[in-house]
Amino acid sequence: MMMSTLQRISAILKRMSELTQRGNSANVSASLERAAALIEHDMQEGISTIIRMYGGMGSLNDVILYEGNQPLIDGNKEFDALRSELFDKCLGLRN
Repeated sequence: MMMSTLQRISAILKRMSELTQRGNSANVSASLERAAALIEHDMQEGISTIIRMYGGMGSLNDVILYEGNQPLIDGNKEFDALRSELFDKCLGLRN
């Protein structure tokens, strides 16, 4: 069960990274990719890093995807659902 949860977290991070690349949030994309790499080497540190990405100004909670000057409606809906699922899964694995 733990492996499937980690695999799902990795898949979520990858998809969120793809969405943020398309939505002109390259710095967020890079942060998500770093978190995905970290979680493979040190699960608890990776989980802690991801959870910290949800707090403060400029956090994952503040991300809105745009293309040009238009918000990406479907992309933002998908990103929001993934963001919530990621947080819940990480909280479930945190020590």
